[in-house]
Amino acid sequence: MLILHQGNHLGRLAELLAMVVSSDRLDPMVPQIVVVPHRSLAGWLELQLASHLGICANIRFLQPATMLWELVGSLDIEQDDPGRFSEAALSWRLLEMLPELTREQPVLARYLKGAGEVGQYRFAHELATVFGRYLVYRPELLLAWERGAEGGWQAELWRRLVRQTGPLHWPRLQRRLLSRLERGAPLPAMYEHLLVFGLEGLAPGTIEVLEAVARQGVVQFFVQDPCEELWTDLVSERERLQRAIGEPGIAEGLVTGNPLLASLGRMGRERLGLLLQRESLDRRPCFTGPRGATLLASVQRELMALRPPGEAGVGADDSIQLHVCHSPVREVEVLHDRLLGLFDGRPGLQPDQVLVLLPDPE
Repeated sequence: MLILHQGNHLGRLAELLAMVVSSDRLDPMVPQIVVVPHRSLAGWLELQLASHLGICANIRFLQPATMLWELVGSLDIEQDDPGRFSEAALSWRLLEMLPELTREQPVLARYLKGAGEVGQYRFAHELATVFGRYLVYRPELLLAWERGAEGGWQAELWRRLVRQTGPLHWPRLQRRLLSRLERGAPLPAMYEHLLVFGLEGLAPGTIEVLEAVARQGVVQFFVQDPCEELWTDLVSERERLQRAIGEPGIAEGLVTGNPLLASLGRMGRERLGLLLQRESLDRRPCFTGPRGATLLASVQRELMALRPPGEAGVGADDSIQLHVCHSPVREVEVLHDRLLGLFDGRPGLQPDQVLVLLPDPE
């Protein structure tokens, strides 16, 4: 059974998760697996579950990759060391191959001319990152390269990597895992009821595996969605114009809807669309209307109803603020001052209600 709990309020989704954890566990001695995109969300969910249930115990928070590798191991599927295709391992292997490859590929030789050892390692690390993303999000491309498909120097480099490292990378293991599940291989007890909180980090292949698991057990998704309407077919104004250039006359049939959703929600839109395509999906909406007359509440209502911006009767206030800073240090200083001001002006505000988002600081 594949179940989707879909709502716009993260706290409400955490409350539903607590209700499921407390009522649907068949064996209290079997750990409950909750799949989360990152450790920060796992820490927040632990606090929420402890608040709702009094304690958070015998629950394993796993990231998608860890969950998949554990499932492969539990079904006794032949595998190599998963670290063989990690970014760190690939970086050093690629660095070792670069001298020979640059002699054969003039375009690479020109690009790396005068780069030095440090520059070559940075290039190898960037390549390892790209190949790591291909393994997760474009597995069919890599498998096609291994069969001899054209792909320039990247394809040749990947074939050399596979000959050196071995063919048991994730796309091949995923095929074996899906085949084993489709043949009815019994699931381990802890995988008979999986809870997935959030769609971030879930590649199409991961969703496919979870759907196969759901044919034998229960997989419940808890997905925060700002819009109650179906918005997976939205396009941004830029995408609309680009398609109109290539196919004149098609622009009239493309829906832009709310520009924030269309332009900034592309990744979430695509992942949600992959999930909604599943025929066996049991969708259980749990949306709550934003309250208040603030600018933030107005934007949230527009997103939820898929309306264009411009709600009447709402003026400017401090619920949404933009601070232009001249350096990263100044950004931190302004954030520090604003947080102190918020805690001082709102006595009920707690630290666990504050989320600071930033790009990868590394």
